[in-house]
Amino acid sequence: MGLQNRFRANIFGLVFAAVLSTASFCEISAAETLSASVKVESDQVVITRGGGSLHVSIKPPILKFKNADVITNPQRSELQGDLAAGETLRVTFTPAVLNDSSKVEILLMLKWYPKENALRKWTRLRLTETDSPKLLEEIILEDMDIGNKQIKLQSDGIQSYPAYLEGFFAGVEFPIASTRVSGKRLILAHQPGIKLQPKVWYESRKVVYGAAPEGLEKQAFERYIAANRPSPRSLHVNYNSWWTSPAPYYTEADILNLMQEFGRGLYKPYRVGFDTFCIDMGWSNPQSIWQIDEKLFPDGFSNIERAAAQIGSHLGLWVSPSSQYPTALDNNWAESKGFETFMTPWDWRYTCLAGAKYRETFRSRLLDLIEHYRIRHLKFDGYQFICYSSDHGHEPGMLSAEACAEGIIEIFESIHELAPDTWIESTCFGFNPSPWWAFYSNSVIGTFGDDAPTGRVPCPIYRESYTTARDYFNLQGAEWLSVPTAAQEVLGIIHQSPEPFTNDAVITVMRGHMFLPLYINPKFMDGRRWKTLADIIKWARKNAAALAETEPILPESWRNGKCPKITRDAPMPREPYGYAHWTKDKGIIALRNPWIAPTSCTIRLKNLTQNKPLYAVSIYPEVRLYGSNLKNGSALKVPLAPYETLVLEISVSKPPKGLPNAAEVLGYGVKVVSSKPSTARIVFKSNENGINGSKEFGADWTSEVGASESAVKMEGSAEIIVPKTGGELLLLREGSDPRLAPLHTVTIDGKAVKPKSVSCSADGWAAGVTSPEQWIFLRYPLKQGKHNIRFQMIGR
Repeated sequence: MGLQNRFRANIFGLVFAAVLSTASFCEISAAETLSASVKVESDQVVITRGGGSLHVSIKPPILKFKNADVITNPQRSELQGDLAAGETLRVTFTPAVLNDSSKVEILLMLKWYPKENALRKWTRLRLTETDSPKLLEEIILEDMDIGNKQIKLQSDGIQSYPAYLEGFFAGVEFPIASTRVSGKRLILAHQPGIKLQPKVWYESRKVVYGAAPEGLEKQAFERYIAANRPSPRSLHVNYNSWWTSPAPYYTEADILNLMQEFGRGLYKPYRVGFDTFCIDMGWSNPQSIWQIDEKLFPDGFSNIERAAAQIGSHLGLWVSPSSQYPTALDNNWAESKGFETFMTPWDWRYTCLAGAKYRETFRSRLLDLIEHYRIRHLKFDGYQFICYSSDHGHEPGMLSAEACAEGIIEIFESIHELAPDTWIESTCFGFNPSPWWAFYSNSVIGTFGDDAPTGRVPCPIYRESYTTARDYFNLQGAEWLSVPTAAQEVLGIIHQSPEPFTNDAVITVMRGHMFLPLYINPKFMDGRRWKTLADIIKWARKNAAALAETEPILPESWRNGKCPKITRDAPMPREPYGYAHWTKDKGIIALRNPWIAPTSCTIRLKNLTQNKPLYAVSIYPEVRLYGSNLKNGSALKVPLAPYETLVLEISVSKPPKGLPNAAEVLGYGVKVVSSKPSTARIVFKSNENGINGSKEFGADWTSEVGASESAVKMEGSAEIIVPKTGGELLLLREGSDPRLAPLHTVTIDGKAVKPKSVSCSADGWAAGVTSPEQWIFLRYPLKQGKHNIRFQMIGR
């Protein structure tokens, strides 16, 4: 491929032609790796790395029973195993004596994993000298004195999260657990909620302690999670029928027609297909446990399975594990048939995954569907962490959480055992999922904000504000979540309106999520857009290894610990941000300016392996030169046009001569010859008693902009020159009142003109929560040439 072709990009039919090495780049470079070791001392194991150490207790765990207390603490009686040599260290204790004279035998186990620089610890318990079971409410596996050390906790909720110490991480290796700080002590515990049966051994969850380069604890933890993820892990491109197919029910004909449209537009002309084609909610008979509705699909999924294969795809399927959607599974019907369901405090009925009958029927049904129809993607949507019932074979309330988690994990593991190439997509564990869900599910939902969050940062093209809103949430998740970026998703490319979708699609790919769902309605596609979509998918697949390594570039005001923590209430900065991806030889960097003012963003180049001059060339939206003869580790200042989405390639490849320099081509547009703006506050007045002597009206009764004692008046005039591409006059109103249009008058060359408008909720059709940002753009078209403009706008 010629060098000029390597950098070609076409604004009308997007072509990414940069070819990157498939070698991955580790955020923890060779210079930052470390060698850790373990040593057993009198009552602790010491993990040493660099100049730091972590002291792990080998004292017996603290046991909390319901209606029983430990009155005689166990004492260590024996220690066996060479931990440093790879053997399991076994610590035996005298039995713990309970207040009813029953006893608990305790065995503590530890094992060192040098390739992970990780130590795991767990316990085995056996109840003796009694015939009565004992309800075990909590096991505290670590009660560590942290003194004045700084501990960073991701969260302390019902889900399991890591704690970060200087040079180390620690946590319970299961999605449901408790990591908390009490005073100056770090507590690592879990609540099994099981009844210990006499003379039966029980094994606890494992605590993991990992060594890390100081300051890179989160990165090291994410490496550990990534190493334990199930296959497949590489890029999975998925189509989802939600929002496009009829709801709440669709027919076989609807799905076949949809597949045929993607065949005509995407697969046949470009040989680009989806890994899986998911039919979302609407396929099941609600009065069954996840059986196909024969009225909608008389031949089961046989016909749509064949149709999917004809467009290069396998079937994917939506399910709701806790049955959160009554149109998919009628939980009152399930209760009447003896399946385990429960009522919540908010008066809603769900199915119980810890209940043996429902769980096994659900599991068997999924395995049957996978086997018969070669389903290779399951979307799990709707999960209840706890069950309130006391007659399902588990404890009610909070002590049911582990049993419910075990239920869905059993289903995940069964799916992967039957069909290892199946992608499990979990959208049901909340904005802040435990990273240990990624041990079982190929991807989890990240901090996505909403199905389609309402726009953040005003833009006259609403899709751009939508993209900013999605990144508003995604960047918070990238900063605070401990799930590897590659294992997260934030609902992918959504295209359900006629607006341009390319910028949003590009930034979606550049977020680095390896599960890429597409919610695209073919009626908003045309020939150019189909080709653009094909090019984006081809490029993403070719560069998937590089995209899987993501470093978020936060807005300037969110850096240095100032990023808000998983909230929708903080403002979105009107500053550039992006995502960087580095291999050992190259970098791909996406930058985005969410605001109307031109700006720049300074990025720090990585130290690449080749000690040669580097070049920075954009591969989207068009080919430009951003830097020549750059050095490893140097800073590059990148100019950005208003609302620009930019993708750069950084490499040693010398670009062809004649590429336009970015600094020379940006900034050409409407030229302002002169302008005279002014702003003033208007105070409304009336006579003292209001209309006809009434005292019910205040001073604002003469206001034409609503109930307010004052308003802001902005007016002005300008002389401008518009280039041949045309332009727009934009008037922006921001305030606290949703969608309140200001009073406005505009004349262009002495003629009054009417605007089009775009607001913060112009297309928020799938948003459950109103954005705290409220704005409206008034848009007036401008033709090529010289114009005189006068405008006036009044609003609260």
